[in-house]
Amino acid sequence: IMYKCHDFITNDIAYLLRATVPGIEVFGGIALNRNYGDTVNVQAAKMATQVTGHYCRCIWMPTQAAVYQFAKFGQPGRGIPVTGRNGKLLPEVVQVMEICAENGMIFATGHSAPEESILMAQKAHEMGFKKLVITHPNTTIWQMTADQIKRCADYGAYIEYCYLGRLWGEGSAMPDYERQSAEEFLNYVRLVPERSFITTDLGQPGMPDPIDGMRTCIKELQSAGVPQRTIDILVRKNPAYLLGLEG
Repeated sequence: IMYKCHDFITNDIAYLLRATVPGIEVFGGIALNRNYGDTVNVQAAKMATQVTGHYCRCIWMPTQAAVYQFAKFGQPGRGIPVTGRNGKLLPEVVQVMEICAENGMIFATGHSAPEESILMAQKAHEMGFKKLVITHPNTTIWQMTADQIKRCADYGAYIEYCYLGRLWGEGSAMPDYERQSAEEFLNYVRLVPERSFITTDLGQPGMPDPIDGMRTCIKELQSAGVPQRTIDILVRKNPAYLLGLEG
């Protein structure tokens, strides 16, 4: 399991959980949001890699504090940028990517615009960096087209699909979001499964337990006729590689 929090590092919690419950494998990471300043904080990223245990396995670009998210929700001009006025990635973003490369960690695009995520995938390809993740391009304002996703995969990026979109909506604890249909979710999953993986994105109050959510997802994939080999790639092989659990 890898924990994610929009505001605090989680690899320190992972260390404590491992110490408390021997035999489990728990990981964490850091999302570079407002808690770390008004710009992408390279020093915060460096320090996250130094926490005892070294269980930081992912650094996310701004999520809830992303410029793109603020703009989409009617607050343009706010947020932490990842690109400059010239449309190019900011130096600090590249520096964080370099930190991830040096430590064998995941660099995730966070709540960036699709076009910004493509720029990051392109930069990772130029660097020879192997663990760039496009964050949930199957949900709401971050939805990418099939061509955009395939382009990122061609650059060597991994595509993260979140099952949360199948569970929120009317009758859930997150009723303000429109529930994604099973057909739409499956269409995404089938695009480039060899470069994709599935997370639950669960953990919100009142929503299903993340473990139960993953079980439900796997059962849905099986019922839809997705081959077991493909399911294993999506929920076992690719996540294990990204976490450093296998070569």
